[in-house]
Amino acid sequence: MYDFDDKETTLTHLSSYDIERLTLVPFLFQTGYLTFKSYDEESGIYTLKYPNLEVKKSYLEVLLDAYLEYPSDQGIVRVNEIRKCLLKGEIDRLESILNSIFKSLPYEL
Repeated sequence: MYDFDDKETTLTHLSSYDIERLTLVPFLFQTGYLTFKSYDEESGIYTLKYPNLEVKKSYLEVLLDAYLEYPSDQGIVRVNEIRKCLLKGEIDRLESILNSIFKSLPYEL
């Protein structure tokens, strides 16, 4: 999953904006979906986070809906199914869910 909590990057990467080669992390930072969590002066590395739980949840739901061929409220339901399988140790069920997700992805991805 594209969860960017604790994503490390540089200021140069965050400030890059090339419309021909738009990358996800700078885009999310520039649009406010990510913010600074910490900065390491020695390395010049920034650690990012979502500004709040609502932003994180909304981003993850939208992303899931964009990549899965389910009705708009089903992406988060799939994540919950995966979580339950992991907690219960239901590996066969987990494999089935993941296979169905991968099968639903367009070939180009």
